[in-house]
Amino acid sequence: MSIIVLLDILSVIAFGAAFFYGLGIRTTLWAGPARLFFTLSMGLYVLVALSKVLEHSGITPSYDAYEDHAEILFLPLFLFFLFSIRARQELNIRGQAEEEMRKAVSRAWEEKEKFEAMISAVGDGIAILDRDLRVLYENHVHRMMMGDHVSEFCYRAYQKREAPCEECPVALAYLDGKIHTVEKVVSKDGQTLYLEITASPLRDSRGAVVGGVEVVRDVTVRRQAEAEIRESAERYRDLFENANDAIFIVDTDLRYKAVNRKAAEVLGYSIEELLTMSVLDIIPQDQVSRSEEEFQKLGKTGAYEQFVGKVRKRDGRCIDVEVNSSAIIKDGAVVGSRDIMRDITDRRKGEEALRQSEERYRMLFENNPHPMWVYDLETLAFLAVNTAAIRHYGYSREEFLARTIKDIRPPEDVPALLGNIAQVTEGIDEAGTWRHRTKDGRIIDVEITSHVLVFDGRRAELVLAHDVTERRRMEEELLKAQKLESLCILAGGLAHDFNNLLTAILGNISLAQMYSDGDAQIAERLQEAERASLRARDLTYQLLTFSRGGEPVKKAVVLGPLIKEAADFALRGSRSRCEFDLPEDLWTAEVDEGQISQVMNNLVINADQAMPGGGLVTVSGSNRTVGDTEIPNLSAGDYVRITVADRGIGIPHQHLKKIFDPYFTTKQKGSGLGLATSYSILHRHGGHITVTSDVGKGTAFTFYLPAADRATASKPQQPNALVRGQGRILVMDDEAMVRDVAGKMLAGLGYEVEIAKDGEEALSVYEAAMTEGMPFAAVIMDLTIPGGMGGKEAVERLKSRDPAAKVIVSSGYSNDPVMAEYRAYGFDAVVAKPYTVKNLSEAVARVLSREKT
Repeated sequence: MSIIVLLDILSVIAFGAAFFYGLGIRTTLWAGPARLFFTLSMGLYVLVALSKVLEHSGITPSYDAYEDHAEILFLPLFLFFLFSIRARQELNIRGQAEEEMRKAVSRAWEEKEKFEAMISAVGDGIAILDRDLRVLYENHVHRMMMGDHVSEFCYRAYQKREAPCEECPVALAYLDGKIHTVEKVVSKDGQTLYLEITASPLRDSRGAVVGGVEVVRDVTVRRQAEAEIRESAERYRDLFENANDAIFIVDTDLRYKAVNRKAAEVLGYSIEELLTMSVLDIIPQDQVSRSEEEFQKLGKTGAYEQFVGKVRKRDGRCIDVEVNSSAIIKDGAVVGSRDIMRDITDRRKGEEALRQSEERYRMLFENNPHPMWVYDLETLAFLAVNTAAIRHYGYSREEFLARTIKDIRPPEDVPALLGNIAQVTEGIDEAGTWRHRTKDGRIIDVEITSHVLVFDGRRAELVLAHDVTERRRMEEELLKAQKLESLCILAGGLAHDFNNLLTAILGNISLAQMYSDGDAQIAERLQEAERASLRARDLTYQLLTFSRGGEPVKKAVVLGPLIKEAADFALRGSRSRCEFDLPEDLWTAEVDEGQISQVMNNLVINADQAMPGGGLVTVSGSNRTVGDTEIPNLSAGDYVRITVADRGIGIPHQHLKKIFDPYFTTKQKGSGLGLATSYSILHRHGGHITVTSDVGKGTAFTFYLPAADRATASKPQQPNALVRGQGRILVMDDEAMVRDVAGKMLAGLGYEVEIAKDGEEALSVYEAAMTEGMPFAAVIMDLTIPGGMGGKEAVERLKSRDPAAKVIVSSGYSNDPVMAEYRAYGFDAVVAKPYTVKNLSEAVARVLSREKT
């Protein structure tokens, strides 16, 4: 047997087995066409395989044509079988899905029934609305309240509107995603219903708002109950408020929880005040324990109690009252009491009139804030004193009652006192102002008002004393301040005018020095005149500091020469002399020369006055680096320390803390302003001043000034070195002599000069020069022009027209804030009056070279 035959036989067996297996399968997938197409295709292929066995065995001839057709027929039959299987699978899957859907619908219906039962049991109306406010669902309660309006728009169904309500809670919930609650009043079947509507957003699985849930609660019964409660409360309140007796509701701590108008009227307090008080606040101290006992008794027994006693009104007067109390019981416990109080003062007025009069007198006398006493007009002994007198004069009550009124007067005033007492008449006597002496020896000024009366059977006088010491001191200080203000105004004006004069003087001296042709004697005289003028300038600086207390106009200064010159000048004509210990390497400081000269003058003059017979004043200096918190009121950094020491009488320890206070002085002719001014100047410089003193040995004042940056400190220049230049300069000043001398000094330095008398003219001249193509290189402006435009306004207008303009400010008010902070006001440099040709040349040169100062 060949292999081919064997394979054909195996094919017959295999397809035959498949044929019979297919016939035996009973699953739903083989039902109908699937089984038919499978058995036909398998049976057909069994016949083909059998024909091949017969053919290859040589039993029958070849059936190739039939076999080919059979094989062709096998393919669609088998495909039909596969399609049938797939269709049967689809049908099975659909059937399973439909079964699952039926189950899901059944479960959903059960859940809906549960949901319906649950939300019906809630008792509130519940509706679900879509984003267009269309009703999608209503529970039974909602339909009972609002009617069946599913698929309708809520605003049309419920409110008969064509647009949503402005305060619709569902619409608001859609907008912000929050829960909103409103209350609406609706009419249904002729009845008014109060509905509380709460809306919350309904979100999908992604969190987006797709609808809203509206919960409607009928609160009509609650509102009616509340209305009845309010009516009942109003009736109670009406009875409570309009009762003729005072009524109080008191808690267990004896604090008032409620009071009526009559209570406030009787006691004199407002209702608000009484509600912050307790029973103990209005009853006399001697009734406190009794009141507490009665309340405890009421709390234990709950029994009705009656209490007769006194209460204190706001004005301090006590009235007789009758109080009827009943316990307030809650949950079986006493939580307070109702007290009805009736004023029985009139009923007991007759028998209590004298006692009340004495009580009022005692209260007025004892509680008066001013000292009061009664003294015997015959023996002058004190018979009674109030607490204010004890406190004010320092004596105890016993010490007062052991003395006479002569003991509180200075001995030299006693004769005048006795003369006044001899003239005492009936009625009120305003005896004027007297000097009294306290226990510690202080003398005070008091205004006396007195009245004659009978006290314990004696002819006596009731005295009220009003201490006016502080008032008189303030009046004196005010008078001083007014005088000082007038003096300051005068001093400021004088200094300004004097500085203008000195500008002309110094300027002409400078011009004379320029043209002196090297004559040594003339140069020496001119130098002396210049020094004297500069000293006069320093005096005007002191006047300006005294008058205005302005900010210092600082520049880098080597302090040694300045300190020596100021100290020597202060001691001219004195029997004292100065000894200096100022090292050559003393640091440069940023200071206002005039103001620091004034500080030195004040300290050296004080040292001289501390040694009436003359003596040695030691002035020493040193460089000092101060650390944090090392010296109080002084920040860390480099400082120049200057000490002025004397060997005089010294300063008492109790005065050391006051010596820098304005007007404080121990000198008969002193103003008390010197050290206060020095303190103020040093404070404005960022420095500090301290003092040490030993009585009988001497005093030392030490002040600190911040050192200038040594890397940028200006280098000393030659005394007569002038900086010359070229260009056109505009000078604006109201004083003709200042314009003249400034113009000549600038011309001598090589500049072309034009002048203007005020800001308006300066602006006009400046604009004309710009138009003509001959602009000014710099402008010098006087700060103050009486009756005209000054430099402050002129520079602002000039800079708005020509931002590149270079402007120098000049003023006789050297302590004006503009002079200290000139850049903030638009100026490029400053030259204070009076100035020399050297000062002027340096200021102009710095501006023209764009070196800001």
